[in-house]
Amino acid sequence: MKNSLRKIISGISLLELLICLAILALIYLVASPSLTQLSAQLEYRNLFSAFQQQIHAARNQALISNQDVVICSSSDMLNCKKQQWAIGLIVYIDLNKDRQRNNNEIIISHLNPEIKYGSLTWYGNASHPDQIVFQSDTGLPRGSNGRFRYCNFYNTHLNLDLQLSQMGHFRSTPTTACESVKTLY
Repeated sequence: MKNSLRKIISGISLLELLICLAILALIYLVASPSLTQLSAQLEYRNLFSAFQQQIHAARNQALISNQDVVICSSSDMLNCKKQQWAIGLIVYIDLNKDRQRNNNEIIISHLNPEIKYGSLTWYGNASHPDQIVFQSDTGLPRGSNGRFRYCNFYNTHLNLDLQLSQMGHFRSTPTTACESVKTLY
């Protein structure tokens, strides 16, 4: 009786522990690429709706406040930085119309998209290459039309152009123009 009780209490052997660790490592090796693909697809799906919400909020605020509203990329969520869209963006009321956020200008909203599985670039026009400006008189991005290009690092089927028209409409279309883009932010 004491011997059988001693076997029950003794626990697991080193061999059993090594077998369990080997099985866990095998599961990790099989599941890791699938988890990365799943995360990349989730990032792709959420990108359009997140940016569309910011576009609508900026347009509405320009109409309500009768002030220019600017969307620009930002790495610190306080100041505009060039081509930091994958890190974040801010939406603010541009009181002095200088297209740079000053301390007295109110940030309406911000977005931290945390893009990890691709790159995001804004292709604006010559008058507003680094930001989107919604005009105070109409609420339209007059002179700020352009597109965001999202290039996924893992799956070319997830590449996307997010286009902003002169009327402030935002639409997404698949793109194949990302073959040469493989840089991380």
